[in-house]
Amino acid sequence: MKFTFERKEFEQFRKYFLNLEPEYWESLNKNSVYNRKIMVPIGHKNVVTMFNTSEIYEIKSMLYNMFKGNKLSEFINVDTMNENINLN
Repeated sequence: MKFTFERKEFEQFRKYFLNLEPEYWESLNKNSVYNRKIMVPIGHKNVVTMFNTSEIYEIKSMLYNMFKGNKLSEFINVDTMNENINLN
């Protein structure tokens, strides 16, 4: 996934994620057929990104630690992804 933000957009994205309560959304969508039950809108009315609780906490950690001088490569590792990837 790749996000490109203007500074203001990034701050809104960061604020949204840092205030997100994943357990609430997982519970609300517990009957969803999808493994990822947390739906996050990305600005288009027909498109959402979907996450699970651990992914939300990982993103929160990245967003929090970005301002402490840590590199994103310390957090992102393709080998930790255990979902099927569908190529369009």
